[in-house]
Amino acid sequence: MISDFVKGKKQFEFEEMIRLGIKLHRSIDSFTDEHTITKSMKRFYRDEYGLYSAVLVDVSYDYFLANDEKIFPSKDALKSFTKNTYQKIENHQQILPENFALAFSYIQKQDWLYHYSKEDGIAKSFAGLQRRSRYMKSTEEAMQIFKQNKNEMRSLYEDFFPQVNAYALTKLEELINPAFISLKQKII
Repeated sequence: MISDFVKGKKQFEFEEMIRLGIKLHRSIDSFTDEHTITKSMKRFYRDEYGLYSAVLVDVSYDYFLANDEKIFPSKDALKSFTKNTYQKIENHQQILPENFALAFSYIQKQDWLYHYSKEDGIAKSFAGLQRRSRYMKSTEEAMQIFKQNKNEMRSLYEDFFPQVNAYALTKLEELINPAFISLKQKII
């Protein structure tokens, strides 16, 4: 989760496994941004939001993921996942980038990960994007676009998610194997 808060060479201030996590996150972001399904999803927002359509699609994906019954068969499963995620982050507060630590206090307090499963949570995320963006217009229309196209977007998500999941697992293996070999060589 810290990847977006670690710019440039700052990643080298972290231990190897965290750097690998940052690389994995960035690789998944690139895969997602360049994927034909994501490009197709952007068309819903593009006329009104231009370049901001990419971040609106990311938030839309978050909604569908949080409501994916194959991943989270119940709201309790999602709630358990979010609590576990927050706890893991809290356990590593000493290494969090300062800007992420500040954001994390809001993320946890307002339970963003859980609220991605609700339309009002998505509306708040859209509004937050607007507040942090210099030139983005009101996101009320983005919410209307989301609601009007939700079924088609869900279908696109359902085609996309297995592909991004397979990519992430392959990329993780690709990144970790050399890291473990390197670590093993240092120990021996």
